[in-house]
Amino acid sequence: MIRHNAPLAARHGAALRQFFIAVQARLTEPAWQAWNQRPGAGPAGPPGPAQRPPVTISHLDHLVLTVADVDRATRFYQQVLGMRPVTFGTGRRALEFGPSKINLHQAGQEIPRTPAVPTNW
Repeated sequence: MIRHNAPLAARHGAALRQFFIAVQARLTEPAWQAWNQRPGAGPAGPPGPAQRPPVTISHLDHLVLTVADVDRATRFYQQVLGMRPVTFGTGRRALEFGPSKINLHQAGQEIPRTPAVPTNW
């Protein structure tokens, strides 16, 4: 996303780079390469069709992140990415951005979910 959004890159690129460098040891190699890749980098030039994701997401209701420190995660997403912190339900915490939301779960205190209609893939 930041690779395709010059204003976002100008405003938050350095902070995000510091963040990803700090957590590099916890990232998988493909995750690090996806962050570290520069448009047009490498001998092959810009990424071709075979390197694009197989699907495009048009919208997202919410996703859940399990974090070591909910307060610290909240500050990061609010200060660096401009998301709006919210509290809902019985004190659950989340970050809103547009019509979407990131629910934060404290590591070790995750909220188990069982789908009403399980689906086998």
